[in-house]
Amino acid sequence: MLKTGTFRYYPFNEKVLNLFDTTKAEEIHDKIIVSTVKALKADALITKDKNISRLKEVKTIWS
Repeated sequence: MLKTGTFRYYPFNEKVLNLFDTTKAEEIHDKIIVSTVKALKADALITKDKNISRLKEVKTIWS
């Protein structure tokens, strides 16, 4: 993944933590994922996680 430049790693930081209240995700890991997508203002999230897809808070691909 590092060689392609397509993927980025992003730290769990205060910016992500502050976005926890903006998501309806119930599971802590889903909150981290959704909040990170929002913090990055990413175009979409690649995931098969149905719980995240059902939220419709971020655009998902491959769900």
